[in-house]
Amino acid sequence: GNYVKFYMAGSYLMARTTLDTALSQLPANQFLKVHRSFAASVHHIVEIARDFLILAGLELAVPVSKQYYPEFTEQITIIGSGSPDQKD
Repeated sequence: GNYVKFYMAGSYLMARTTLDTALSQLPANQFLKVHRSFAASVHHIVEIARDFLILAGLELAVPVSKQYYPEFTEQITIIGSGSPDQKD
């Protein structure tokens, strides 16, 4: 249905809304849609891979879909390391 879970350290809140509606009410530069069913706070991302990311305090991999990956990585500034696809 139209429910969104907001995960926080050790707990979560559930709201009856769509992900797109919830995102429209959050600061656009702090929350990014990474999958049709997932969004993430840029301040809590600790690892980015091609098809998932890890958030601080969350013990599961958040999927990143091929559809959202290019826009997601364009909006993320990784200080001191360049693009996640860049080879050293």
